[in-house]
Amino acid sequence: MYEGGCSCGQVRYRLTAEPLFVHCCHCLNCQRQTGSAFVVNLLIEADRVELLAGEPQRVDVPREGDTPPQWIFRCPACQVAVYSVYSDPAFRFVRAGTL
Repeated sequence: MYEGGCSCGQVRYRLTAEPLFVHCCHCLNCQRQTGSAFVVNLLIEADRVELLAGEPQRVDVPREGDTPPQWIFRCPACQVAVYSVYSDPAFRFVRAGTL
């Protein structure tokens, strides 16, 4: 359905279904991670994200309070964030800008 990837092309993926929803997050964590006022994510089931090339590298990012770290999966070469996992590994928050 939709394909995307990082800037250098080492990591490529395909969404095999429509996302559950698209949202724009303005939380302080997302602002810090993106250097922007927000991030646009597509929430989709993990089994509907098919890797076509490469293997994103997991980076554990601390969050405020007693919340477990967020996992951001980045291209190991160009460091573009491709998707995140917040708490439930059954879901991916795919960065809309990588489509």
